[in-house]
Amino acid sequence: MVGDLAALVAKGADLEERLSTGRADWSEALSWVQEADSLLESSMRGVRLPFYAEKSIKACRSPLVADPRLLARAYTVFVLSYLREVQACMPDYIEASGQQAPEPEVSMTFSGGTFIGGQFAARISNIHSTVAGIHEEGHVDVAEALRALQQAVVADSMDNDRRSDLLDNVEYLAQAAAAPAGERNRGLTRAAVGALTAAAAGGSALSQALESWGSVLRRLFG
Repeated sequence: MVGDLAALVAKGADLEERLSTGRADWSEALSWVQEADSLLESSMRGVRLPFYAEKSIKACRSPLVADPRLLARAYTVFVLSYLREVQACMPDYIEASGQQAPEPEVSMTFSGGTFIGGQFAARISNIHSTVAGIHEEGHVDVAEALRALQQAVVADSMDNDRRSDLLDNVEYLAQAAAAPAGERNRGLTRAAVGALTAAAAGGSALSQALESWGSVLRRLFG
């Protein structure tokens, strides 16, 4: 479930970016929302998306809708935010349901093809573990920001050397966030955020993650 949800979030982020640039239409958004609803219902004992999400995207069929792509994008962003909230709650859900936490994913499939992440599995696992600890300590916004960064680095199209460098920066930020404020090296933390910012192309998943969570990340070296 954790891996499937992460892949679905990455797929949604890619879809939102393509909707924003005119490279996708409302029918793709409808298919993705239906996929998300089906995954939640089958894997989380009846958890569903808000009922109006799918209904609202279906309204794009109407000739009265002036810009179907704009409406579809708005609800894609809404559902994407909802799924990220579900991700943030997954550790609590797993504990409450008595399930064993899954092993880190090695192969992850996204809409643009398959990314084989074997060489990054240990690093991603370390990030997940550190972020879970941050979440348990009550720093939910920081944990969510770090999750968004890690997922964006995995989802974006880039060569493996660059992905490796960026995951190093995300891992360092996670370790800094887990440390007491007085023990953080603010210069290195600022440099890690700077490296991620410099690598973020306009409209990419990483760019969107930094735009959404930049203020939270800046608190780590403020």
